[in-house]
Amino acid sequence: MQLLYFKRLPIFRAATATELVFIAVIAFKWYVCALFHKILTILLFCHQTSRIATNHNEFIHDLAYDFYGKRLATCSSVRCVSFPLSC
Repeated sequence: MQLLYFKRLPIFRAATATELVFIAVIAFKWYVCALFHKILTILLFCHQTSRIATNHNEFIHDLAYDFYGKRLATCSSVRCVSFPLSC
């Protein structure tokens, strides 16, 4: 017959003031990181969109800006290139 031995469970003690401060700092860092991530997500992915009249009757397959970002060129299914926007 085999004897079974059980480990003694550790007795939890109250946290010291230093440990509480450490936990609070870690929680605050996590909160700041989560808040920063949320703000960064809003700034990067919540762009204002608008419609541009391109005078294409078909599906637009591609668009490109010039080097300075002043002119926009679009191309459609009918092999037509249009420059709808000039700033």
